[in-house]
Amino acid sequence: MLAIDVSGSMAATDVSPDRLRAAQDAALAFARSVPRRYQVGLVSFSGRASVLVPPTTDRGALERAIAGLVPAGATADGEAVLASLEAIRGTQPGAGDGRPLEAARILLLSDGASTTGAPVPEAAERARAAGVPVFTVSLGTDEGILPNGTRVPPDVPGMRALAAVTGGEAYESRDADSVGDVYERLG
Repeated sequence: MLAIDVSGSMAATDVSPDRLRAAQDAALAFARSVPRRYQVGLVSFSGRASVLVPPTTDRGALERAIAGLVPAGATADGEAVLASLEAIRGTQPGAGDGRPLEAARILLLSDGASTTGAPVPEAAERARAAGVPVFTVSLGTDEGILPNGTRVPPDVPGMRALAAVTGGEAYESRDADSVGDVYERLG
């Protein structure tokens, strides 16, 4: 599952042309590079998480959903993990909360600390218990500022902690090229 932050801070322009566009471009390249035999789904999240595309081999549907992302609202990283887990469970008949999910991964890209929704440590523990590593990408720089002057630095420590608990890896991306490199490596 790809989980992409669409909170208002993703409109910051410290990553050219803006954080969300850089994330979208990298996610589109990722969708095109993952072998078709693998299912990939998409969760977008801000104040809440929404499964836009359940796990599928239909890359056209995935690409259209990625292209339609728009920034607005708060950040709910924990909700994104939980929604991703539920979407994965939907592809594995009979999978319950106590049974590990097979061959599943979550790639979560976010630029800020979670401000609403399920606590990230609780969501991380649920992913760990389900056997689903969460690979995180912290996008942005400490110079990220919104048009109203609000500073929006990335939450690198929070993303590292989420990845560590689940057995995933944490990455930092300060520009469009590096976020593309991370997605390419994980693809």
